[in-house]
Amino acid sequence: MHARKALLTIIISLLPAFPAAGYDYLVEHFSCPEGLSDSNVMAMECDGNGIIWVGTHNGLNRYDGHRFRHYSLPAGHNIIRYLCIDGEGMVWASTSWGVFRLNPWSETIDSPVSDCQISQIANVGDGNMAVVTADDRILVINTRNLSRKSINFPAKTLAVGDRDIYVLGKDDELYVTDAEFSRFVKFETAGGRNPFAENGGSKEIRYAAGYIFSGTPNNAFAIELRTGNVIRVPWVMTWKVIERPDGTLIAATNQGLYILDRALNPISHYSQSEPSPGFLR
Repeated sequence: MHARKALLTIIISLLPAFPAAGYDYLVEHFSCPEGLSDSNVMAMECDGNGIIWVGTHNGLNRYDGHRFRHYSLPAGHNIIRYLCIDGEGMVWASTSWGVFRLNPWSETIDSPVSDCQISQIANVGDGNMAVVTADDRILVINTRNLSRKSINFPAKTLAVGDRDIYVLGKDDELYVTDAEFSRFVKFETAGGRNPFAENGGSKEIRYAAGYIFSGTPNNAFAIELRTGNVIRVPWVMTWKVIERPDGTLIAATNQGLYILDRALNPISHYSQSEPSPGFLR
């Protein structure tokens, strides 16, 4: 949980704008006393107006730079696991048993998907959301008319890259596909090693700066997509990775925040047991 509190701290500092390299990023910490509905943060996105949307174990929160506003979902659905913003500015939230959509102007909430168990939701572009279900389907939902296309594929999770979409199958193999999910091509790592299947298998993947980040219960790793090289990283669970304007990366993990160079070498590390910086450069 501390790592996700740290994630909230750093993302609020970085997401509203990315000015030129060299800008000082002020680090602030927000939790329940400051108006957040729950300190267990599961998901976070920033919309085009600089509003931060935070998914917690107790509903959805809107942060405008000054105060939090809390939105409750229907009973039994307040643990939000994923958030997305579509091209119209609507906020999509997924729980274990549904996908909900908030209109931030009318503050109304509807439920485009409520008939299956949900593993993940992701904005795959071109006006579409992809919903990974527990019954071996990927639902592609048009965000304008809510029409659906069902893709039969046993996926655990997916990550949206710069051009391609990466899908971790239930066979613990990584696949590459397009925004239409027209075909799935198995990704081959250097040396043929499959790190996703080791030590009990991976559950989630993240994309950032040409890498896929993942991990098993005992270790975490990244795959450089250009070369297929598997790189060990010094933590176990990756919550989010952000590329900064100067090319360095910020990784929010279960062991605190890591500042990394483009080769994933740690530059700095901040955790609960270490003094937190007042500024990050």
